[in-house]
Amino acid sequence: MEDVYIYQKDKHRPQHLSLKDSFYFLTAHTIDDIDFFDDDIKKKILYDVIVHAQTLYHAKIFGYVLWPDHYHMIVQLPNTRIDRFVNNIHSYSAKYLNELDCVPGRRVWYQYWDRFLRIQYSLDDLYRRMSYIMHNPIKHGWCDSFDTAITYPWSSMPKWVTMVGKDGLFECWTSYPVIDHSTDYAAQ
Repeated sequence: MEDVYIYQKDKHRPQHLSLKDSFYFLTAHTIDDIDFFDDDIKKKILYDVIVHAQTLYHAKIFGYVLWPDHYHMIVQLPNTRIDRFVNNIHSYSAKYLNELDCVPGRRVWYQYWDRFLRIQYSLDDLYRRMSYIMHNPIKHGWCDSFDTAITYPWSSMPKWVTMVGKDGLFECWTSYPVIDHSTDYAAQ
């Protein structure tokens, strides 16, 4: 892979910048926000496809959370363009999901957004995204506290608890709070 690659499928979609050995925060949504991955079997399909892509592209996944209609992920890609990594996840998860549902050729994924994390200057960007992933189970109504949020089974948080402990995660949780700006714009 060249050191810098800019990809844009068409003018109505965001550009994607791939920099060799970079960290990204990814968000991807299903078409029309349909809850395609609405049970554990279907989430397991998505999870297994992500693990396969991680192995195939030598990616390092630092955090993730999976929902019925979208996912978030923090990933480092050493030698792979971000569009190829995501395309692998989306094409295979759609294929296996459609086989399970007996709906061949159905479109599952809408598009994805990526944010290049500038951790070469500070780890703050990484920690803020990790905190966002930790807060996601509360945001989506799965639970209402830190103690239960870190047990959400379709996220990297249970693994992080075993690696850095509950106190380590709580420090990230409190040091990098997620601010909801949606109410700021509702009145405008």
